Amino acid sequence: MSSSSETTLQRSSSEGLLDALTERQRQAVTHSDGPLLIVAGAGTGKTTVITRRIAWLLAEADARPEQILALTFSEKAAREMQDRLDLILPYGIVDVTIRTFHAFGDQLIREHSSSLGVSAQARLLSQAEQQVFLRNHVFDLPLAHYRPPTDPTRFLDALATLIARAKDELVTPEAMLAWADAATQTTQDEEAPSRERMREAALAYGAYEQLMRRADALDFGDQVALAVRLLESNAEIRAAIRKRYPYVLIDEFQDTNYAQFRLLQLLAEPGAHVTVVADDDQSIYKWRGAAISNVVKFLEYYNSARTVVLTENFRSTQEILDRSYRLIRFNDPDRLEVKQGIDKRLTSTRPPLPDKEESVAFHLFDTASSEADWVARAIREAIAKEQCRARDIAILVRSNREADLFLRAMNVQGVPWKFSGTSGLFSRPECKMLVSCLRMLADPDDSMSWFHVASSRLYGVPMADLMAVTSQARQLHRSFRAVLEMPLPASVADEPIPEALQLSEKGRSLLEALRLDRLRLLESSRQRSAGQVLYQWLQERGLLTELAHAETTDDAAWLESLGQFFDQLRKVEDLVGGSLPEIVQHLKLFEAMGNEPVEVDDIWADRVNVLTIHKAKGLEFGMVFMVGLIQGRFPSNRRSDPIELPEALISDILPSGDYHLQEERRLFYVGMTRAKERLHLTAALHYGGKSIRKPSRFVLEALDLPAANLKPRQPSAVEKIERSALQRPLPATSPKPTSSAA
Repeated sequence: MSSSSETTLQRSSSEGLLDALTERQRQAVTHSDGPLLIVAGAGTGKTTVITRRIAWLLAEADARPEQILALTFSEKAAREMQDRLDLILPYGIVDVTIRTFHAFGDQLIREHSSSLGVSAQARLLSQAEQQVFLRNHVFDLPLAHYRPPTDPTRFLDALATLIARAKDELVTPEAMLAWADAATQTTQDEEAPSRERMREAALAYGAYEQLMRRADALDFGDQVALAVRLLESNAEIRAAIRKRYPYVLIDEFQDTNYAQFRLLQLLAEPGAHVTVVADDDQSIYKWRGAAISNVVKFLEYYNSARTVVLTENFRSTQEILDRSYRLIRFNDPDRLEVKQGIDKRLTSTRPPLPDKEESVAFHLFDTASSEADWVARAIREAIAKEQCRARDIAILVRSNREADLFLRAMNVQGVPWKFSGTSGLFSRPECKMLVSCLRMLADPDDSMSWFHVASSRLYGVPMADLMAVTSQARQLHRSFRAVLEMPLPASVADEPIPEALQLSEKGRSLLEALRLDRLRLLESSRQRSAGQVLYQWLQERGLLTELAHAETTDDAAWLESLGQFFDQLRKVEDLVGGSLPEIVQHLKLFEAMGNEPVEVDDIWADRVNVLTIHKAKGLEFGMVFMVGLIQGRFPSNRRSDPIELPEALISDILPSGDYHLQEERRLFYVGMTRAKERLHLTAALHYGGKSIRKPSRFVLEALDLPAANLKPRQPSAVEKIERSALQRPLPATSPKPTSSAA
């Protein structure tokens, strides 16, 4: 760092680096020496603290930018930290290393690939690409029970999950096999089959590793596990990395696994300048619910660590915080607050709502439809009364499949929305259209795909004509294509059909264009890849030109999705080949790749956010609706992995209580603490079928409600009729960010 940069940084520090921080935040930012644990509750400004601490280390602790390593749990968190630092650090200071654990591990692996016996150019496989790899090698794995003759690929997903779990726990194939062999010698007869199956899984794990090395490929778990192996096995490299990064900071530490904790130990000795930020109550990614495991082990290994607890909340009203705290206390005694004897109760810096309005309310309905309709109406009313902008409202669902009813209800109410959740690329209509194009090319009698393409914006065939063709196909027991290719009779007597097909002039012209386009493009696929054929199709229909000049947010979203689709298609072509038959043969795997979570930065679109609670972590909204809160859905029923990693091989400290229930309760707590001013909890008695559902125990715990006295809202006859009345759509604006905000 140049002397001018040092002077500027010191000046910026003295002029306001600690301004607007609470006393405890200042203590965390200015901790001068040795290990530090920052227990940062929801909304207490942990990102502000960790970024200010980096700036303070540079300004006051004589640290150089290249000496600082900051590790985060997700790419999104890494970007946010980098953006915050860019705002407070002088121009030109860019050498602070901010990475996810996996990205940093990957960096170490490629820097020292020769020491590990891997290639610096090894290909990193995504989860879906790993599935492609396993399917291509299913008969190269020593499987018997886990490769049934009728469905050889049935257990491949379970095997991939087991391997990922094992790498998170640094369990090698040899260790797993040794455990299985030792256990087999001492086990009871009735347990022998499960032990033998674990031995089979261990052998398959070992064979998979050999195949991956032979293919010069790495998976997600390798990025940390191989980095740990590198630092454990090579003292010289370990010393060099420690010297390179004497200052280590870790965010979201409660969600780190054993391999990531071991990597930290290898990076920073017990007395090192290491800072971790954690909140066990927000641990929602730890397998088997080991929320405080790494935090406790951190305090044991770094036994001189100072602990600073942040409890001033800048996000939510006190009522929301009190209800959330009441809920999470049901996880005692398996919480850090109890284990370490600290006070984690949050206090709000926000004023209460005016006119003694309650911040938290529970609404029980007779049916799921009533619930969705009320939520949509309440949102429209809030936007109309200017209580909230649409983008400051969120509907939080436990899983993606529960969102559809609420999306339809908002469509009826004319409320603009965006569904991010963990939904993947291929859930979007523009990508469904392209998949239908591929299916239609490969299978001339796939009537559903013909219908999708014909009705899409590629052709826009009038619905009356589409329904006429579909009806004719159903009556004649023929395909959509076959009906289009039938000669048009002059009268009913000329052809044994129920009724002559009557189409509009526009519909007939568009359908004929579709039929001819398919024949021409199919012939083109002799020399061209599937991606090239799709590109030709979109180009000739003028869609790409139309989208390139788009002025609406919807068209911009279409263009972005199509770009991501072609990017994924190129990856599949690299894996299995690019011809149309090869792509169609692996179409399910292609769709699996497209359904992996996709990060889309559309925060400027003024739409209601519909997302899973996992996706909502780290976000905040003025008004939050947590919906579908019934037993069996939230908390969800426990599901075991088809192939379980034995507990004897797990290094995490497992909780004494029901780990699944505790994990679900923490997830509920995260959902509640996303709300700033208003939190609506909703449930219904009926979600299809005859059984009556019970409200979630978490609602009763948080609000201290007696289950027996809960009465559902009963919609009037008029309300039932008005559910189907379309409302004038509210505008879905997309304000441009200013240069300062960007």
